[in-house]
Amino acid sequence: MTEAPLYLRTVNWMMLLYSLGMLAIAGLAWLGHEFGRNPTMVLVFAWAMGALGVSAFLYGWLPLELRADEEGLQWRQAGPRRSLRWSEIEGFGVWRDRSMDAWNEHPVVRLTRRQQSRPLARLMIRLTPAARQARKTETLYQQSGYDIGLMLPVRMTLTQLEAELERRLSVARSAG
Repeated sequence: MTEAPLYLRTVNWMMLLYSLGMLAIAGLAWLGHEFGRNPTMVLVFAWAMGALGVSAFLYGWLPLELRADEEGLQWRQAGPRRSLRWSEIEGFGVWRDRSMDAWNEHPVVRLTRRQQSRPLARLMIRLTPAARQARKTETLYQQSGYDIGLMLPVRMTLTQLEAELERRLSVARSAG
């Protein structure tokens, strides 16, 4: 009996909220230009913020997907779907940018904020040496020891997702 695929899908709600903020700023700047007889630079600023807001809205509305089945792992953050076979994956992990933690510990930041904001965690994938060489992965996450970083806002914690993917990886290795 085969196990049901793990399928997670959502939209990027934080990006959608960000885009609405950008569009609100653009609208206020446009109103300021129309009713306040402000200089043309305010209108240019409104158009630029509006373009950023529309771009962020479209990017946020794209589905974020993660699927794990018998064959491997497929994901889509934006754009085309990418995939890895279980034989190409060495392991998973959860990683946070520690430089962001150090910035949050700065005395001025601690005085001006009541609550420390945590950087977004990423689900990290470490490839086998053969897959790493074949795919020519970038060294973006070289400090972390992983090859691919996914920022997927899912309804389970990333440590739970990591444990589930590690379990599926070990089942695939024992079957193959």
